[in-house]
Amino acid sequence: VGNLEKRTKRKAVAKYFGRWGKVESARLRSLPTAGAKVDERKESLVKRVSAYRGALSEAKQGVNAYVVFAEVESAAAAAREANGSTWNGRHLRVDWAGTPRAADEHLRTAFVGNLPRQADEESLRTLFADHLGADAVRSVRVVRDAKHEAIGVAYVLLADNSLLAAALGLDGAPYAFEDGAKPRPVRVRPCAKRTKRDDAPPRKREKPLTGAARRLERKNNNKAPPKRAPAGADAPAWMGRRTGDQPTAAKQPRNKRRRLADKASS
Repeated sequence: VGNLEKRTKRKAVAKYFGRWGKVESARLRSLPTAGAKVDERKESLVKRVSAYRGALSEAKQGVNAYVVFAEVESAAAAAREANGSTWNGRHLRVDWAGTPRAADEHLRTAFVGNLPRQADEESLRTLFADHLGADAVRSVRVVRDAKHEAIGVAYVLLADNSLLAAALGLDGAPYAFEDGAKPRPVRVRPCAKRTKRDDAPPRKREKPLTGAARRLERKNNNKAPPKRAPAGADAPAWMGRRTGDQPTAAKQPRNKRRRLADKASS
């Protein structure tokens, strides 16, 4: 569940979605915590204390939640009926957790750029709904950084791909995240097709080598390859061989060197 009002409590979420079936658990996520006077090295403790005390940041107004139902049919009904509904003045975004996106979703998604850092899902939805109609917008996703501030881009999912051409007419339209704020012209483009396969296995990120293993790898990478002998019968016998490949007279015992010298003189 996305775009919940940030002051919403966990029990209230469970009660609201209880109309579609028995709720086993409800968890709030992505809370815009403002910080607390605890050991800052323990980031999880800072977030927990801030959420408990209600010390939330004004960087964003919405939070996310996960609702676990006792039956699959209840979850399917909630995802189908609650998506786009209004609760506490905000339009909810409800879908199945972990399910792949539709193959044609990019055909009805508009990319929005040049947004201010205070951009909000509701105000951006209002901009598109006033131009296309209240039922034309399915969901709005504003991309944010670790501080819960918008990075300037968002994705608007429309009800049908035929509405995308009309949505492109908002390119250059003024957008203000609240009354009195200085408007900025938004950039609206078609969303590029997703090239990442949903059924592809996740890539494992290899940990960098440290210590002796890193030094050994550098030594192997810096080692020069052996020289190869040139093609043809005129190539010298030593070409392409390393010093330690063939035993030499200097590396043999003294008595063996003496016998070789006597044999050469005779």
